[in-house]
Amino acid sequence: EGSVQQYRYTASFPTLINVDGEATYIMVLKDASGIVKMYSMVNVRNYNIVVTSDTQDDVFRKYKTALSQSTGSALSDDLLAEETIMVDELLYITQSGETVVYVKSGDRVFRMTFNEDILFVNEGDTITVWHSGTADGVIPVVRFER
Repeated sequence: EGSVQQYRYTASFPTLINVDGEATYIMVLKDASGIVKMYSMVNVRNYNIVVTSDTQDDVFRKYKTALSQSTGSALSDDLLAEETIMVDELLYITQSGETVVYVKSGDRVFRMTFNEDILFVNEGDTITVWHSGTADGVIPVVRFER
């Protein structure tokens, strides 16, 4: 409620779910008439990781991005898979005002939030990625190195 206090929305009772190994509260935010207006996700261990959005899909995407960018989350290097891949194709797509980079390597696709270092990666380059597994066939990358 604090993240959208200007709207005076009321949060539903939180439901505890597992997102990439992280205990997470998810709830809906309703207006005074009881109509669902937004969705919110809060990390159980780190209450500073809070995201809100108008759609369920977008709140999950934003939450996973926030998890991967936060320090102190459970997604430390020792819990991640490290893999060296050949970059076959790079795609830059803007989603909800954020640039997302898709890296195609063989028959797999890796997704990461835009980072200026990716500008120096070209097709045919080899990079090392750290990820926590797949989601909908696309592998979310927590970080990478050239």
